[in-house]
Amino acid sequence: MSILVSRPLVAASAVVAAVALLAGCAAGPAPVASSPSADVPAQTSEPAQTSEPAPTSAPTQAAETGKTMPARVFDGDCDAVFTASELSDILGEKVRHDPESAWELSQAGGVNCLWRTESYSTLVNFDLVPRDAVTSTEETAKCKKSEVWACRVEHEQSGIRVSGFFNVPGTRSKANANAALDAVLSLFDQRATPQQAAPVPIPAAGAWANPVDCAALGEAVDLKSVFNNTPGFGWYPGGGDAFPSPARMELWGDTYGLSCTWGTNRELSDKQLASGMATTFSVQVYGGAAWAQEEFDQQSSATDVDVAGFDRVIRVKTGSGDLTRYSFVAVHGPNVLSFSLDQKKLGNAAEAITLIAAQLDES
Repeated sequence: MSILVSRPLVAASAVVAAVALLAGCAAGPAPVASSPSADVPAQTSEPAQTSEPAPTSAPTQAAETGKTMPARVFDGDCDAVFTASELSDILGEKVRHDPESAWELSQAGGVNCLWRTESYSTLVNFDLVPRDAVTSTEETAKCKKSEVWACRVEHEQSGIRVSGFFNVPGTRSKANANAALDAVLSLFDQRATPQQAAPVPIPAAGAWANPVDCAALGEAVDLKSVFNNTPGFGWYPGGGDAFPSPARMELWGDTYGLSCTWGTNRELSDKQLASGMATTFSVQVYGGAAWAQEEFDQQSSATDVDVAGFDRVIRVKTGSGDLTRYSFVAVHGPNVLSFSLDQKKLGNAAEAITLIAAQLDES
């Protein structure tokens, strides 16, 4: 049994650029890379005027997390920040919006906005959160060249913090990279109005603390026994994005992607795996995120699985053939445990999540 968190492979040029930016940042800020095409005029003044999104009334009172997704900045609508067409014009590469669930950001009243080319060679990855959701007040907007130009953004406007990066491959000039950065910042400042802000949500009664102390959880829960005393089985950090933004890193705390992982580096035989041993078991812990079950309910393969002590456990099939996997969301009061298995039946994972939930209730 293993848990697999699949994320698309990012083009090597994007990774190199991101790592280069991160290397020069003491706090480990997220990379940012991008540069417009050489034959695209550098934008040094105001970007072309585009239609403004319809103004909305910003919530003035924070709501509790739990069964309902909290109010989010820009109402969770990335098109209200930038459209794919606007970014394509700025960057000189055609990009499309790639929706991704980032429950830890939603829990903080934020949203992840990702745009990319088909090959991931061009990537715009911004986390947007309420200003008070994080302690950082850093203001950074700079571009740096490794194999490609990479631009990093840490900026706040009207109570909304944008944290992340963008990049564009190929040989581009510093002037064009900086022009793209100026255009992105200018457009963000136009769109980030008080009406698009959101308050930091209040944790629901009974919500597990975020982020989770995975090391302490690992010491308190004897999962090695649950998984038939798998040789060398123990806790270790794992999971998460290749280069998270500083805002998301702060929300994660000492966990990596809010993921608590246990496993062994020893190779197990088919017989050992059939006996209930596991190479890896990992759960993502989201206190107060019971609303996330709605995303699973929308999947055509969503099926409820009975597990004592949980309000619901929902299973969704992903992939096909040899790549078939099963993702699960276990709802416990206002909280959620998310995990994936390479088998349809929960097996020992049912006992594992029961012990984990009980321990988190006591924490």
